[in-house]
Amino acid sequence: MNSENLNRLQIRRIVSLLPGAHVRLLSRLVGVSLNTAHYHILRLERDGEVTCWRDGGHLRVYPPWVKEVRTRKVYALLQQGAARKILRTMSRDAKPGRPLTNRLISDATGLSKSTVSEYLSLFLELQIAKRATPPDGGTTFELEEADRDRLLLIQRSMDKSLIQKATDSYLDLWEM
Repeated sequence: MNSENLNRLQIRRIVSLLPGAHVRLLSRLVGVSLNTAHYHILRLERDGEVTCWRDGGHLRVYPPWVKEVRTRKVYALLQQGAARKILRTMSRDAKPGRPLTNRLISDATGLSKSTVSEYLSLFLELQIAKRATPPDGGTTFELEEADRDRLLLIQRSMDKSLIQKATDSYLDLWEM
């Protein structure tokens, strides 16, 4: 197999593990220049093996089965460590009938309240979380039950430690 086909195969497989990865991350993981990664991604898109979507300043790459814009936004959001940290805290620390406040999430994650607020706004916009106003006042947040298990599965698969180990192992196989 020539190196061009090998690079495309690696990119396609990494995209299946990391939906929503941007081109810069893919180039780093495959060990090719940004231009080379972009070239291969465009060829894969042309052949229908990946789907590209521009998110702000990033060109994100998805497996062809990720078609809904909301799903793409969720994958893109969960590429960010802070979002995964907040999601993990909300799933672990929120109890039924006792959702979390911004301050509790901030304290548990070590992130600033403004950062937590920014991500909670994105979670609300994507309908990942819902806002509640308890009788004693204030505002609390909890994950939407309908998406909870799926989100946690996505979050775990994108966790840096797990995905980095999997990607490193995968790339090591190809270097043999």
